[in-house]
Amino acid sequence: MSQVVGHDYGFINAALYKIGQSAPHYARAFHDVSSGTNAAMEFDIYSQPVLIPGYNAGTGWDAVTGLGSPKSVNLAGELAQYWSPGQGNATINNTKSHPKNPNAPGHMAPH
Repeated sequence: MSQVVGHDYGFINAALYKIGQSAPHYARAFHDVSSGTNAAMEFDIYSQPVLIPGYNAGTGWDAVTGLGSPKSVNLAGELAQYWSPGQGNATINNTKSHPKNPNAPGHMAPH
């Protein structure tokens, strides 16, 4: 992506989801994968099949395919409309830190 536009975009998540909220921009930037599932058939210790339920793909964002697969050249043009250089810093500054709980996931106690 950076090679297409000639600079590093950096943190683009906010811009991607803004594109996803506009139907015409989304259609230009992504191939919407709207069918399928990530359910799986596994086998238990007795070699019996067990269906592991998953999520179904659907129109727009879904838990299986996210926003879909990018149409790279088109996505570069859409990002130019939705991205701003301070987005990464704004996102980091607005993110709440973990509580001061040594048992919280991702927390490391000082030595």
